[in-house]
Amino acid sequence: MADNSPKPTQDQDLHAPNPPSDSISSIACNGTISTPTTALIAGSWDNTLSFYELQYHPNGAFSQIVKHNQITHEAPVLCCDFASDGFTTFSAGCDGYVRMWDLRQQPPPAPAGQPTPTNTGVVNYIGKHDQPVRCLKVMNAESIGTANPLCVTGSWDKTVKFWDIKQRNGVPACELKHEERIYAMDVKGSTIAIVAGDNTSRVNMWKSTDNGETWTSRVVLPFEYEPWTDSVLTDFNNDGLVDSFLVDGVYELERVETNDGSFAIIIDNNDNAHVFYGLGYMSNDAIADGLTSYYPGTNGIMYWNETFAADSLPQVIGGAIEADGDTNTFDVSIYFSDQATVPYGAGMAGYPSVGIDANGTLFLSYAAYREGLDYVYLGTGPSYKHIYLQRSTDGGATWTDPTDLLVMKFLDLTNLLNINIALWHVT
Repeated sequence: MADNSPKPTQDQDLHAPNPPSDSISSIACNGTISTPTTALIAGSWDNTLSFYELQYHPNGAFSQIVKHNQITHEAPVLCCDFASDGFTTFSAGCDGYVRMWDLRQQPPPAPAGQPTPTNTGVVNYIGKHDQPVRCLKVMNAESIGTANPLCVTGSWDKTVKFWDIKQRNGVPACELKHEERIYAMDVKGSTIAIVAGDNTSRVNMWKSTDNGETWTSRVVLPFEYEPWTDSVLTDFNNDGLVDSFLVDGVYELERVETNDGSFAIIIDNNDNAHVFYGLGYMSNDAIADGLTSYYPGTNGIMYWNETFAADSLPQVIGGAIEADGDTNTFDVSIYFSDQATVPYGAGMAGYPSVGIDANGTLFLSYAAYREGLDYVYLGTGPSYKHIYLQRSTDGGATWTDPTDLLVMKFLDLTNLLNINIALWHVT
């Protein structure tokens, strides 16, 4: 990837006050294409969901961000969304619980480090999964033609559950079981699209156009050894050995193309689903030890959409930027100690997020390394991932080169807000 970004500047960055104490995992806002955003919620790995108000001047110009309340889950919050009223919010995460919070009411106090009490009329328990809830969307009643809105959740327990938010009895209105973990979801009217898969299974896209009554599926990425068990060697030539071969001057084992476990999906204005994920590879050279190998030097953001032919594989459209002009090596400092900058199974680019505007322009953001000592912590420590942005104005046929958002100069704060709104998929 070529480096087309200007030099670092953060003069125009917009900082939210009193941010969470750990990484932000999800963001949602209550604006639409035709109405401004006035409320923003952010889920975090510190177990909190925080509420921020966006304030404007009388002439409509943006004024400031004010933090109001927050609620606490029992574990990290991974996903959140707004109902169409702009005040009712939903959140879920690693504790498996799905919660509803009315921003117009003050949540009850909770002891330090403890979850906010539920079923209080302000924060309510909706339901629960057996494993972490990775994605959550609200299907509004006016869009799907039902009496009550539905909250749809997808989990690593391999289920998609539909919750009637008026019932709040902990029993899903409908439950669908899948063969793989659910990683990402999008909802547009009565259309639902989800991504299910793992790094030792195929990646599937499931889609319903009738509020989840019926489903179709497409294989996004097949997996060479399925169903996977630890008794299988990644042995392509069947000689009983996992052979090594030379790749860019480095010997690597026979390996299988897969994913890094980070996914995004979006439904465009023509009801086509677009899938994104971080490229990954895995290999297994010893049976029954419970271990597999992965390749942290892997670099690529993969892309697929429904218009691809049945046998077409995902395409590489982005990744970490090559900055020094030396295409033979990628110079980053990767730590694997307690300062680890590469989560297990991840590569140099991943965690995609995608949005769309009224004209159908797709906006893709993701995290990836940037080459060069200028981007190494304190000049000596590990390299940290930057946030990159790409866009497509032709339905995914072509994409712009990556732009590093952490070093670009925003000449107009409004442009920054528009980019953020697009990335949060406010449609």
